[in-house]
Amino acid sequence: MLFVLGGLSNPDDYGEVAERPAAVFPDYRLEVFSERHHFDAPHRIEPERPAGLLRGHWERAEGS
Repeated sequence: MLFVLGGLSNPDDYGEVAERPAAVFPDYRLEVFSERHHFDAPHRIEPERPAGLLRGHWERAEGS
């Protein structure tokens, strides 16, 4: 599972939500976009970067 989080989003609201799946998904990966906010979503502003992360995540899953 890949979780993309804006680093400028409130950590009290999103920090625990972002960490919780790690206990359930062994392939969990959290990517923080330090200059983004949830209102300035990474997949909308810089779609190439999350797309590359997804490709890598899928390739690792296919290889296992």
